[in-house]
Amino acid sequence: MFSSYSKNKKKKLNVGLIFSYNSSLDLWKKNGSISREIKPYILLSKNCKIKYKFLTYDKLLKKKNIFKKHFIDIFPVYSKFKYFNNKIIRFLLSFIYPFFIKKYFKDIDVIKTNQMWGSWVGVILKFLLKKPLIIRCGYEIYRNELILNKNITKKIFYKYLSKLTYFYADQILVTTTSIRNFIINNFNISKSKILIQKNWIDTNKFKPSFSNNNLCIYVGRLSEEKNLIDLLNIIKGTKLKLNIYGEGPQKKYLQENIGLNNKQIYMHGTIQNDKLPSVMRKHKIFFLISKYEGQPKSLLEAMSCGLIVIGKNSLGIKDIIRHKKNGYLLKSDYSNLKEISNLIFCKKKNNLKLRNQARKYVLKNHSLHKFLKIENNVYKKVLNVNNF
Repeated sequence: MFSSYSKNKKKKLNVGLIFSYNSSLDLWKKNGSISREIKPYILLSKNCKIKYKFLTYDKLLKKKNIFKKHFIDIFPVYSKFKYFNNKIIRFLLSFIYPFFIKKYFKDIDVIKTNQMWGSWVGVILKFLLKKPLIIRCGYEIYRNELILNKNITKKIFYKYLSKLTYFYADQILVTTTSIRNFIINNFNISKSKILIQKNWIDTNKFKPSFSNNNLCIYVGRLSEEKNLIDLLNIIKGTKLKLNIYGEGPQKKYLQENIGLNNKQIYMHGTIQNDKLPSVMRKHKIFFLISKYEGQPKSLLEAMSCGLIVIGKNSLGIKDIIRHKKNGYLLKSDYSNLKEISNLIFCKKKNNLKLRNQARKYVLKNHSLHKFLKIENNVYKKVLNVNNF
């Protein structure tokens, strides 16, 4: 059914990339991630003769033609369809959009989603266009909701969304072994259908300087699952100083907890990914004590910069940090915090070895070259061709 590509012998493979629901290039720009997120697709279009069409949830994209030279075309949903302020109406309409936009995507060879959230657009397009579907999961949406254990309606929706999407996917890309095992065990999906594609880090930009000071840094979303109130309590009463970079729903709550006259903890808002390496290198310690993670890029970036990383012994973090090998893992009740503090500030030789191991771990496991190779090969696999 999906052999048209090899028969037509097109000059370029056409891939339709479906953005996460309500995600956009404008949002990528605001949160500072656009240069990082778009880089793999620019390199693949340049080196592997691949052309992309992005389905984004932008309202108005004035400069969408700037991507043309990279063989990337943009289809901004809300510039074609009315944007409703009502969230429920917008959500329901997202199930109808594929029937109207299929003509804009009729020339694509492969459909790929950027995340599970919004994957229903990809599934519907698969049947309308009769094209193979690749599902990417940087995190497992149903597993995360099980950990939060709050909203029963969300739990049910995510469970059946995941079940349906995985069933109809031709290939599934996940970032960790634990996510792959969760999908196999909970949705009865064959292991051969799931490939591990780890997040990539630009190790040429994120390189070490081994700062030796009392500066700590957190980079990421300001939301409940990140346990940032616990982080503030860890910092208070010590000689450490913490810089927080990011935005999110807990921003105001955190500001109130920090207080106006606090000279230990500073909030800086969003930082562009291109500027992050130089900022990270000014710090000694990186904290990430989330309740759960997928495969956190900020943690890997900090390790690539040779920071001492301290993470909580939770999903996604413990998959990366090896306690006392390339970082430190805090127990769930933080009972070993004092021990870790003594190791950091009293055994400098051990810390240098640990920081070098953190850098080596990223170099070995999270190169851009490996990421691009898997991306390229998965297109070949679903199309059953050797090259393009």
